[in-house]
Amino acid sequence: MDQIGFLTQRTNPGNRSFYYRADEEAFGRMIRQQVESMGQLREILAGGADLAGPAEHGRRLREATEVFGWLERVFADAPPMRRNGTRIRSQKGQSR
Repeated sequence: MDQIGFLTQRTNPGNRSFYYRADEEAFGRMIRQQVESMGQLREILAGGADLAGPAEHGRRLREATEVFGWLERVFADAPPMRRNGTRIRSQKGQSR
């Protein structure tokens, strides 16, 4: 996990033990990168659908494009999370 940035390795002077610290922002960064990748894949699929035309292959590519577009909207509209994992409350006291 240290190779992908989730953990950083630490040592203390005079101690041969290794200690690991979790990066609190690593998971959020990974999710943002995955969402960005979904957007790029959606664009590629849309281009393929245009090239394939109205045939069966094009229809399947358009359906996949719609799914990835929907996922992008879901993540874009998702409420932010606090560091402790609880949802940020709206002004009315309801979870967003």
